[in-house]
Amino acid sequence: MGHMENPYNKPPVLILGGAQNSVSIARSLGRNGVKVYLSVRQGENALFSRFVRQSFPYTDSKNVHGFWKNLLFNPHNQFLQGSIIFPCNDDAVEFVALNQDRLKTLYISWRIRILKYDWQCWIKK
Repeated sequence: MGHMENPYNKPPVLILGGAQNSVSIARSLGRNGVKVYLSVRQGENALFSRFVRQSFPYTDSKNVHGFWKNLLFNPHNQFLQGSIIFPCNDDAVEFVALNQDRLKTLYISWRIRILKYDWQCWIKK
């Protein structure tokens, strides 16, 4: 099964960090027509998922916050704006918490996504 298009105008998702959990999220959402972007450590299996539209691997775990700042706030990456940010490890949760004021002007917060979107209607039963 290939990528489904986005028939319900679902916002894209940007997965930050994680490992196996990132693969699961990318597969579940991608199968249901959600554009999935991903930023995980170089070498993670999630980078090879056919459901990931574009990936942004990082190599330096000690400077991952700097990498994500450049990724999310760089004017060249405006196509990511409006995505739901899905933090999938401790570094990502910390990054979102430390940068929430700036992130909320450009992205859909993972905190409010549950209130704003009914994820159950996205998943085919």
